[in-house]
Parts: sequence; C-alpha cells; structure tokens
Amino acid sequence: MEGAELAYSRRHVAMLRDEPLTLPEELSPGDDMEIVLSTGRKASVRRYAVLFTPCMERPTIGMDRLYSAKQLVLVDKQATFPEIAVLGLFQRSGWQGAWSDNAHRKYFDRMPNQSKGISLDTYANQTVARIAENNDKSKAGCWDLILWSDRRIVFVAVIPASAGKAMSDSHVRWMTAALKTGFSAGQFVVVEWDHRKVAARRKRHGAHGPEAPG
Repeated sequence: MEGAELAYSRRHVAMLRDEPLTLPEELSPGDDMEIVLSTGRKASVRRYAVLFTPCMERPTIGMDRLYSAKQLVLVDKQATFPEIAVLGLFQRSGWQGAWSDNAHRKYFDRMPNQSKGISLDTYANQTVARIAENNDKSKAGCWDLILWSDRRIVFVAVIPASAGKAMSDSHVRWMTAALKTGFSAGQFVVVEWDHRKVAARRKRHGAHGPEAPG
C-alpha cells in the first residue's frame, strides 16, 4: 500500500473506530472482558450473550473431520455452527461479514457444506493483511467474525459460555497486532453463546394416568 493511501486509511480508521456500534437486538450486554495483551497492557472488550436452540441430533452433513467435531445449534430448524448463527444476526442488522475459518484458511458466510467459501470485501481484505503484517506476517488468530460496513471493520470472537472468560493466546496476539496497526478495543466484541432451555411440554391423561410428550 502506498504511503499516502496508508496514511489516509489510518486516519479513516481513527475516525470510525470509536463510533457506537449497531448491534443485533438479540445480544444481551454483559460485563466487559478484560484481556491482557501480548505487550502486558490490558484492554477492555465489550461482551454480549446470546441463546440458541440446541441441536439435539447431529445430522450427517458430509463435512470433514474438523467440521464434524464442531458444536451445532438450530437456526430456522437448520443445523448451524454458532459462528454462522451469530454472523446471521449481524447481517440482519446491516453488517456484511464472514466467518474466518482459520483451520482451512477460508472465509464463509454460510455453512461449509453449502458454500465453497467467499472473498472478503477489498477494504476488509486489505485491513486483515495489514494486521497480519504486525502479527509475524500471519493471519493465525484472526477473530471468528470479520464484519464491515462503510469501511468500518469489527472483529467478533464467538465462544461458548462454558469456556469461561479466557481468550486463546492466538486471539490475544491478533488483537495486539490490530491495536498496533491503529485499531481500538472498541472494534472488538466478544459474543458468548449458550443453549436456550427447551422445556418438554407434557399433559396428563386422567388424575393418575401417564404423561405423554406434548
């Protein structure tokens, strides 16, 4: 990237980075997550919670071993990775974006058995490349979702609520590199997902009769 273009890009990032985010209404705000960066400094990242319907039976979806080991939730009665489910919420709120499948070095906006992958928006792709330069020239640790809107970039980590508060070392290194590139902690969001409790409805047959599924 040429010097003048890079300088403009950094100024533009600085203008946008602290603007309020438009977030899906399904996300419930929680306490900020404190992350210790690779530099030893601390950064506070906004954290939200979301509930999805559990996928009670694992369908045969013909994907490779790594995909088959991932957890699934139900969205519109379709088995979906939590990352794709959260991405869909942001898309309905006006964002464009992709799930960064770091294991396969691909980007998806749908389930991998429905797509061969997508390319990032040009500006988003340039941004990821710039951060990678400050991350030992590696895209490893890129947060799960890359979102963009009007040249604004946001990274989202999608983690199960059962995982606790710890972030992976690679995610921490990516955030550290992004802040070095000119991003702010306000451009990072953590979404913790959990299963919605589904109560089985039963009805009685007579005063002492057996109960049957509703």
